[in-house]
Amino acid sequence: MAPQRLPPRPGAPETPGGKDPQKDPREGEVREAGERARPREPWEVGPPWERNPATSPPPASQPLTTPPHGVPAIGQSGQQPSFVNPLRVEPSRPPPQDPSRPLPAPATGAGNFDLFGKRVTPKPMTVSELARQVRELLEGRFPNLLVQGEVSNLKAPGSGHVYFTLKDGEAAVDAVIFKKELLRLKFRPRDGLSVVVRGRLTFWNGRTQLVCDQIEPMGAGALQVAFEQLKARLSSEGLFDPARKRKLPFLPRRIAVITSPTGAAVHDFIRVLHRRFANLPVLIVPSKVQGEGAAQEIARAIARGASQPGVDVLVIARGGGSLEDLWAFNEEVVARALAACPVPTVSAVGHEVDFTIADFVADARAATPTAAAEMLARVKDELVSELLQKRARLQRSMRIQLEKREVSLEARRSRLVHPRGLIAERRLRLDRTEQRLADALREHLLLFKEHLRDLRIRLTEGHPRERVRLLQRRIAEEREVLVEATRAGLSHRKVLLERLKDQLRGLDPRDSLRDRQRQLSAQQEALATRTRARLSAERERLGTLIGRLDAMSPLKVLGRGYAVAFDANGRALRSVSEVAVGASVRVRLAQGELVANVTSVKPADT
Repeated sequence: MAPQRLPPRPGAPETPGGKDPQKDPREGEVREAGERARPREPWEVGPPWERNPATSPPPASQPLTTPPHGVPAIGQSGQQPSFVNPLRVEPSRPPPQDPSRPLPAPATGAGNFDLFGKRVTPKPMTVSELARQVRELLEGRFPNLLVQGEVSNLKAPGSGHVYFTLKDGEAAVDAVIFKKELLRLKFRPRDGLSVVVRGRLTFWNGRTQLVCDQIEPMGAGALQVAFEQLKARLSSEGLFDPARKRKLPFLPRRIAVITSPTGAAVHDFIRVLHRRFANLPVLIVPSKVQGEGAAQEIARAIARGASQPGVDVLVIARGGGSLEDLWAFNEEVVARALAACPVPTVSAVGHEVDFTIADFVADARAATPTAAAEMLARVKDELVSELLQKRARLQRSMRIQLEKREVSLEARRSRLVHPRGLIAERRLRLDRTEQRLADALREHLLLFKEHLRDLRIRLTEGHPRERVRLLQRRIAEEREVLVEATRAGLSHRKVLLERLKDQLRGLDPRDSLRDRQRQLSAQQEALATRTRARLSAERERLGTLIGRLDAMSPLKVLGRGYAVAFDANGRALRSVSEVAVGASVRVRLAQGELVANVTSVKPADT
């Protein structure tokens, strides 16, 4: 903002170029921009915007203008405005005053400016006091607002309140709708929905917040948005799934109709139903079909009608109307009641073009109550005629089947053989089968005995004692070879030693003796090392052979839980035929033996 010039003092020339006066560092002087410093006049105490209007009033022909950086301070009624010096450092600004309260009198009287007077420091306010005054100002200034915007950042905590941000292309404001007002809405707010909210502006936790009393969607009405939201939610839960739709009975035994007993829909339904099937029972369950509490009453009527004896289909019916008139059938409680109904349901609400949530949840939808009657009841005369035709066809088919069965019975009777002949033939066949079975069993026993004999021979040849003796013989041979090799090596070393002794005799005894002793010690150590290595290898080989022998030992087999039975002569028993009932046997276990008597013999299964 361009600075504004003050009116020139009386008798002073106007500053060329429109430059503002600047304060000179030297006290008591004022200079214009581009001018030399000059002494102050009596009425020029302080900067030009602090001049006392009583001492130097401006000319009447020139209006008083606001200085470039000054803030006007309004005095008492009838006084000229005086200006506060912006260059003065104030301790703090006073708190905002209530417009209804009178402003305090200025510190100096009119025409008397005390340059060296005592400054009054205003009392600072707390943050909570500032927030309270801002809240009172906002709530008093904006008590009832209509604001249009888009919902975003919607949050619904466990308290039941809904917090969101209402925004447009340039700004955003925090908003909240409390649980009590939220329950009155027909739809639920969601992110991205353009709405018009009614509420008041308040200041909470240092932020401006819009407290909403009512929310209306833009474009479609609230009822239409609520209809689409509930439809989408129930569809996601599978309540509209065709797989859960039940088939209506061919001819109901008793029909329960939930409707208003005074409406035209119930009379049209009963008239058409009894015109098609005169004596079909109908149970009227009275209920409100529109207005406050109609949805809950319809849900209770559905449960009451389905629990009546003999009812195997349930119809909810109502005539046409607007979306508001049919809204009771769009409530979630009605949809849940229809889904939980134990009998098939038919929705006959409104006209052909009217669709409600009940139409999607019910097992069948009828365009009108009259169409529901035509859907449930067949024409009785047509049914009787159809039954008579089917009865005649059934009787004719039964006669043909009886004649065919008689012919078949006579043919089978002629082919029937006497039971005695059949029994004799089956007996001969059984004898031949028994003989073949006995021959096959004997042949199998012979083969099994030969196999046992071969196993016995192989077991004898591979007995642990024989294998131990063989291993001991091989160990003894290896030991003899090792001893002979050691003796030969020692003899060779002795010969070498004798030769070395002969050679030492012709040399210096001390040097030669030391060298030979070192050589002999090295050779002895090498010989001892090779001997120890050979003995260690043979011990490892012997340990391996002993381990393999131990693994093949029958005692290991007994250690795994097996046992060997011996007769009184000490022979191992291999077949139940080798022992008689009452004989005494010894059972060898892994640890110890058992002496037992044979009480029964069970042959091996073939």
